[in-house]
Order: sequence, then structure tokens, then C-alpha cells
Amino acid sequence: MEICKKEVEEKNNLARIIELCKNYPSFKLALNVARIDKLSVLLTGESGTGKEIHAYYIHQNSPRANKPFKTINASAFPENLLESELFGHVKGAYTGAHNKRDGLFKEADGGTIFLDEIGDISLTTQIKLLRTLQSGEIKAVGSDKVEYVDVRIITATNVNLFEKISSGKFREDFYHRLRQTAINIPPFREKSEEEKRKSINFILHSKAEELKLNEIKLSEHVLQVILKHKFEGNYRELENIINELYVKVVNNIEIDDVLEITNNYYSPSGTVSNSLKNSDKTHDYFIPMTLDEHIMAAVHNTIIECEGNKNAAARKLIMDIKTLNRWNKKYMNRVSLINTIGKNTIG
Repeated sequence: MEICKKEVEEKNNLARIIELCKNYPSFKLALNVARIDKLSVLLTGESGTGKEIHAYYIHQNSPRANKPFKTINASAFPENLLESELFGHVKGAYTGAHNKRDGLFKEADGGTIFLDEIGDISLTTQIKLLRTLQSGEIKAVGSDKVEYVDVRIITATNVNLFEKISSGKFREDFYHRLRQTAINIPPFREKSEEEKRKSINFILHSKAEELKLNEIKLSEHVLQVILKHKFEGNYRELENIINELYVKVVNNIEIDDVLEITNNYYSPSGTVSNSLKNSDKTHDYFIPMTLDEHIMAAVHNTIIECEGNKNAAARKLIMDIKTLNRWNKKYMNRVSLINTIGKNTIG
């Protein structure tokens, strides 16, 4: 019952978001795309711009609306498990495959699959997906039996697929199959002021309902500060900033309250510069700091503050554990690179 209730709440929230955004240019284009059912769709845009919502909107306005809508983040699975998630597996196909399992393609037969982070999948999986795109053919892992499905595929990426094609990491024929039509979703900072205001007011209202708090009212001066923020993290960053306003501000919100949150968004510990600068005290290669370096250091610092408890660090940063691990890995790789450079320079 709890799961069903959550699903209903999520669908209701999606419906409210779509009602807010349906007149935006990217949603108008998505509506046109939805009606032409046979085309596969590639959604492009920065992380946090709402690609999954666009995919859902396409599905809901297509002839497949009453059929399943399945989503998967391709970067969340290693190659063998991703193929199992997509195509299913037979009993004994690999260690741990104790029972037969249908994949998402079979579960979504007649409906739509949304594949996020499509640029991260292996060349082997690209070949298998290409076959499915061309003929509807699927084959479960560990099986020789060919089955056929009727599924519309919507994919998304926030990376440059042309660069991946040039480097041999992405098949050009696969790209052309995915991109029978495409929608580029602009970042939040490029929205009109009217669109930004609507989004801010919508999230203020939604968060009040979600957190069961009185809705925050923003003065025009405070709203102007928020509107001028760059929002590199797009809608996710806006949502997190509003979360912090609800958590940290008890009385009337002042401009300083907003500035404290927005200025420290990528450095919650307040020691980002020192942490990166001192990661190898012999060298100052991290200065000037880039946005990525701020995020890496913020994540690494928070893990240290939480005594290595990554789940606690993720909660503190209002970040999912997969994202936290990715940024921490980037940090460690950067430190390792600097140490290597330093040794070579000193040597």
C-alpha cells in the first residue's frame, strides 16, 4: 500500500510539473514528437534540466499512453547487469541468477522505455540495442531464443556523443538510430524570467506540501537574488536551495539568508579552497578553482567530517550515494594525478 501511495504521489507531482511547463518550447516540441509514434527520440541537455519529465510527457501524449512506461539509468549498472535489466536472463545465466527474469523491454511491450545516460553504455550493449531498434528483436542473457517486442525508445544524454563517436566509444550507426528526432532541453539559467518565477513559486509550494510546513513567501528583493543565481545544477539545484530555505530559515527570509545558501552551495563546509589546495601541500595546481573542483572538494570534505560514513555525507549534502561516489572518485583521481605530476616535476 505504501509503495502504491508513493507512486500515486509521484504521478500527481509529475502531472503538476507538466501543467506548469507545457507551454515551454521544449514541451511544445515534445508534444509534436509524441504524436509521431514510430520515431525514436534523443533528449539532450545538462544534468538536472528535466529530461525524464520530457520523456514521460512524450509517453503520456502518445498512442502508447495506456501501456507501460519504464525508465533506467544506463550508467547505474555494469555491462552484464545492464543487459540483464534490459533483456532479462534465464536461470543460471550468471552467478546469482537463481530464477528466470523478464527484462524491461518485455515488461514495456507496447509502451515506452526511457534510457538515461545512453552515452555511458558499452559498445557490446550498443550492438544489442541497435538490433532491438532495427527489428524489435530481444534475446535474454543466457538464452538462444529470439523474441520480439513493440517498444518506443527514448534516450537521453548530457555528454557530447559526437566526441564519443570520434574517439571510437560510440557507434555512429547506433547514434543515427537513436536520433530519428531530437529535443535539446535548455538549462534553467537560459529560461525567461517569467518561466523562472513560475518554477520558483511551484517548488516553494510543492516543498511546503511535501515537508508539511507553511509556504515561504519571498519579497521581490529576495526573489531577484535567486533569479540572478547561475544555477549550474539547473532545477535540482533550485530545488535543493529551496529545501535549505525551509530547513534553515525560521522567520522572514532576508537577502543574506539566500546569499549564504547560494554562495556556499558547492562548499557547505566552508573550507573547499583549503581542502583542494592542501591535498598535496607541495603544489598549488588547483588554483584557480573550477566548479568541478569545488564540488569534488565539498564531497571529500563532507565524507571526512562524517568519519567516512558516505551515506551520512550524502544526506548532509542532499545528494544520492551514486553521485557522491562519482564525485569522490573524481577527487581521488585528481589528487593522484597531481601527486604524479609533482613527483615528475621534482624528479
